This record gives sequence, structure tokens and C-alpha cells, in this order.
Amino acid sequence: MDSDSEMDFHMMSTMTTACALMTIWLDKNNMLEESQEHQRNWTGAQAANAIINGPGPTCFNYIRMHKDAFFSLRDMIQEKSNLRGTFGVSLEEELVIFLHIISHNIKNRVMQHHFNHSGETISRHFNRMLNAVVLLQRDIIKPPRNGVPPEIMNSTRFFPYFKDCVGAIDCSHIPAMISIKEQAKWRNRKGFISQNVLASCSFDLTFQYVLAGWEGSASDSRILADALNKYYLVDAGFANAPGFLAPFRGVRYHLKEFRQGCQPRTKEELFNLRHSSLRNAIERAFGVLKARFPILKIASGYPLNTQVNIVAACCILHNHIINEKRDQELDFENNNDIGNGEDESEMHEDEGNESSEDENECDFRNESAAARREKQRWREFRLGLASAMWESYKLEQNIN
Repeated sequence: MDSDSEMDFHMMSTMTTACALMTIWLDKNNMLEESQEHQRNWTGAQAANAIINGPGPTCFNYIRMHKDAFFSLRDMIQEKSNLRGTFGVSLEEELVIFLHIISHNIKNRVMQHHFNHSGETISRHFNRMLNAVVLLQRDIIKPPRNGVPPEIMNSTRFFPYFKDCVGAIDCSHIPAMISIKEQAKWRNRKGFISQNVLASCSFDLTFQYVLAGWEGSASDSRILADALNKYYLVDAGFANAPGFLAPFRGVRYHLKEFRQGCQPRTKEELFNLRHSSLRNAIERAFGVLKARFPILKIASGYPLNTQVNIVAACCILHNHIINEKRDQELDFENNNDIGNGEDESEMHEDEGNESSEDENECDFRNESAAARREKQRWREFRLGLASAMWESYKLEQNIN
């Protein structure tokens, strides 16, 4: 075959391949358009059924939970709020609409297209289901159980030193939409408008307590005074006080500071390292929560009270998913959208590394002598834990 014939052959082969690819693309495009046209003609009930009973991970991808967890949630809502479907919208469809919106932060006009309902219908059923889910808070977000948490009991790093610890506490800033005249007190120190959400969690990442709706400018200690009084691990944004065990200030603390192969050099550094490793559960819990429900990542245009309820509802659903699927509760932990919790801890990093031990206690200048003695006792308790850890660590590492 001469060179001209060979070139003609290659050109014809290329053109034939291009035509075949174009034919495949057109066929697929026509099929997609037909599918979209078919979906546009679906009723809301058909769209919801396609999500719930779709193949493979369809249900999980759309509403962040598997089919059995969905129906369990529906049953709990029926029992707790006696909620029933309305004319034209079943309870299942209503719940799918709500979960789909908060799982993907989908706008009302998009939901109108997906479920073939008016904007008023979508909004009404969203709010109905939001209120019903919030009613489940006391049933799903529960205080810590008695006994030593297994995550502590089964680790020589944590047991027996933290045997009386019941969980970890931290705050997370959730973007909020606030009227212009109110924005100053809702603007946090990173410069954006947010509500400061305080939460405690157990070491299996389930939330034990959630307090949403504080202004973004509110300090952690101020929020704490409005919330709890138990034995929890807290970070340097909180005062070390009875019931709240904070790290040593002015000492390396965050996990990333120990990731360069550096070993603890003092009892305070060892205490801070183990404290950080255990308290990291709350940062992971917030990370998984925000990955599951992206509506928490962007300020939404709902009324403030609705924004607050959305945070509570997402925490309730987070716990429900873990309780229903404990073998899959961390489906999102390996998701690329989730960090390792450092963004949350950095909210207090400067405070933890540079502040003095007494700086965070300025709010307690007028406290009684008895209260001051209690705080001193708590400091001594923390120092005793650090000393016991250090002695054991030296024996393990053959350190003199």
C-alpha cells in the first residue's frame, strides 16, 4: 500500500470512528432527554418512590440514609407527632422532600420541578416535617449513658485516666442569614455571619446535647454557662473548671503539632496529646454532620428560627443514622469533603497556645471563695492525671 492510500485509509478509519462516537452520543442524549421528559411527567409520589426504592445506593445518595433507616424514622414521626400525610402528599413523600432539601441544600424552585408541586406546597411540607423531626430531639439526642465509654475502657492510653469522662464539647460556626441591623452581634471573629452552635458528643460520634441559635460573637464560656454542668473534655476556648477538663495552656496541644514524629517531652505535653486525641471526637462529629447535610455549610434564606431548627434537625438525623446503621455510621468519614477536624480546633488554636491559665476566667471575678477553691481543686486534679500518665509513659518508653 503506497503512502497516499495508507493516508486515505487512516482518514476513513478516523471518520468512521468519529461517526460511530457521534451516533452513540446522540443516542445517549436522546435517551437522557426522554428520561428527563418522563421524570417531568412524574407525580411527587412517583418521584419519592423512585428515590426510596431506587437501585443500589439511590436512596442513600438522595436522602443520606438507607431505606430501613428511612422507614424507621417515618414510624417514629408518626408515633411522636401523630403526623399523617395530606391530600395529594403522603407522609413518605413529605419526608423525602425534607431530607432531599437538607441533604443537598436544594432550592425551592428546583424541588418544584423534581416533585411537580407548587412552591407553597414544597415550603409548607418542609416546615411541617422540620417541626416533626425537632420533636424527636429528646428521644434521639440523649445524655451520656452510665459506665465507662468503651472507647476509653479499651485503650491503655485513656484508661484509667479518663474513666470518668462522658464526652467532648465544642462549638461550631454555622453560616446564618441575618437582617442587616442585627448582623454585628452575629459576626464571628473570622468575619462571617454565623450562629455559634454548642454541642457535646460521645466517643461514638453521637450528639448528647445541642444548643443552637447563639450569636456568632458569643464566647464559648458564655454559651457554656447556658448549657451543661458535667464532666466533659473541652478545648482551650473554655475555662478549666469543675466538670470541664481543658488542656494545659501554653503547651503543644493540637494533633497536627505531634504529626512530625515529635514525642511528648513533659507530662503536660503528654496530657495534651491524649486529651486532644480523645476530644477530637467532637470535631469529627461536626465534620461528618456537615458532610451529610451541606445545608449547614451555606447561609440559607429561611427565617432565623427555622435556621436554628434545621441545625437541631440535622443533629437528630445524624444520631438516627448512627443508631440505625452502626456498621455504616461513618459512611462520610472517608468522604473527600471531610477534613480531620483541624478547622474546628483552629477556632481556639491561638487562645490555647498563647493565653495564660487565668485569662479565660475574667468572667468569674466576682465568684465566691468556695468557687475559687473548687477551680483550684480541679487544676490539681488535672495535674494529678498528667503526672500519672507521665510516670506510666516513662516506664513504657524506658525514660529516666
